Amino acid sequence: TEFNDDALRLLKKHQESIDDKVRFQEYRGALGEEQEAIERLLLLLKDSDGFVRGSAADALGRLGNASDDVVQQLLLLLKDSDWVVRGRAANALGKLANASDDVVQQLLPLLKDSDYFVRERAADALSKLGNASDYVVQQLLLLLKDSDYFVRRRIAQALGKLGNASDDVVQQLLLL
Repeated sequence: TEFNDDALRLLKKHQESIDDKVRFQEYRGALGEEQEAIERLLLLLKDSDGFVRGSAADALGRLGNASDDVVQQLLLLLKDSDWVVRGRAANALGKLANASDDVVQQLLPLLKDSDYFVRERAADALSKLGNASDYVVQQLLLLLKDSDYFVRRRIAQALGKLGNASDDVVQQLLLL
């Protein structure tokens, strides 16, 4: 709007009083300085604090810039030691809708992650990417027997979004 510049100027003036490093960058991106915000968020992906890394990944997903650099940095976070960061990186990749083979291949191992949050975020990301190949569907079907309710629910939703109505998919969903 016509107030973007004024709002951004005020936010910059009071940047130190915004306690969340990532939130200021989101404001910046929304108010016209997207490239500057992305550059700063990419740096925050390397922060020592897992909460900051995860929040930066979320912010990048919301900004929707699927440049090679953003995607590559998020892919690196899929191997982060912090399960929250892995899950948030997977979520961000799903929002960016980059369905390259590389992204799909790096999300698939997260379906076997030890943490349920990561498994369900990976399933959701795969469904948003729309890859309904037989291999992806088979990997998702394996999780319909997951011990966690949230994962089973997310897998069922993912299979629905992918639109695969094969007899095998339908039969397995009916068993739920």
